[in-house]
Amino acid sequence: MIAEGSYEPVLSDLLFYFLRQAKTFVDVGANVGLYTVAAVRMTQGIRVISYEPNPVAFSKLSRNLGLNNCMNKASIRNLAVSNEVNGSVDFFVPKFTGSSGGSMSDLHPEEGSPEVQSIKTTTLDKNLEDFTAVDVMKIDVEGHELKVIQGSLKVVKNFSPTIVIELLRKWMAPFGDHPQDVVALLRREGYVAFAITDLGCEPVSEITDATVATNFVFCHPSRPQHMTKIYSSLITASV
Repeated sequence: MIAEGSYEPVLSDLLFYFLRQAKTFVDVGANVGLYTVAAVRMTQGIRVISYEPNPVAFSKLSRNLGLNNCMNKASIRNLAVSNEVNGSVDFFVPKFTGSSGGSMSDLHPEEGSPEVQSIKTTTLDKNLEDFTAVDVMKIDVEGHELKVIQGSLKVVKNFSPTIVIELLRKWMAPFGDHPQDVVALLRREGYVAFAITDLGCEPVSEITDATVATNFVFCHPSRPQHMTKIYSSLITASV
């Protein structure tokens, strides 16, 4: 943000548009709270539920909510979201990359021995079982994305939330997963996939080794306003 004046501008534009219309936003991998705070500040009455497993980042998330007078307007949970309920996993925080690179796999062995913490896990299906709606989900969990989706299939089937998600082949590989696994799983639920690039969005049918994009949005046709916004952001639409 300091160097370029903005952070993920195309992704942020899409997500902020979705949030302005949302009644419920689930932020998985909230880190220090950029999108959690933005959701609370921009949309009156929105229900925000945020998950951040790293205790250091969670403390900063809590502090940032307080600094923005949002402490009582978001539910923040120091849990890892996965496909297992009431489990426990090791959470690895790399020595130099720090909390932004924290993952349930040691993704940065070249940095030396990471800090390892034992973290409780949950699934969105279990943690949100009393909810009557989920409109938007943001998932950024350093390679564990497929497990998050697998543990939220009831939420996906019941509410068809628009999902903004980071998918990196190199981070998913240590978990035995691939971004295409997410594409295939959500396609079976009727979703349409788009890559988010620096210039706009592109339709995606397959994520391969040639795919450059690392951020994606999955939208269900039952959310026509979201689909319209995405189509207005297509790269070909601005040429």
